[in-house]
Amino acid sequence: MLLADVPHDARLVDEEQFGPVAVVTRVADEAEALEVANTDAYGLDAAVFTTDHDRAMRLANRIDAGAVRINGAPSHGIGDIPFGGTGASGIGRQGIGYTIESFLERKSIVL
Repeated sequence: MLLADVPHDARLVDEEQFGPVAVVTRVADEAEALEVANTDAYGLDAAVFTTDHDRAMRLANRIDAGAVRINGAPSHGIGDIPFGGTGASGIGRQGIGYTIESFLERKSIVL
């Protein structure tokens, strides 16, 4: 289900969705997009859709999430890529080779 033009203060925006639901919110610019993305208490997965590679990498590095997929849907735990969220999401990092380093905050950026 795709929900468009959802107000920033709607409960649906602030809570993690574990179903086939996507919320689309309009923003004025890149700064507002980052503000909206990083205001939430949860940070499991995120996605950036753009044709501008530099913008994609800039945003992906500034989004507070355990993983950021560029031009694709978030996917959990791909092989040896670390999986886990930030903030109120997840319980640390999981994935082959990352269990020992569970005290680190890693981020995956998938292009």
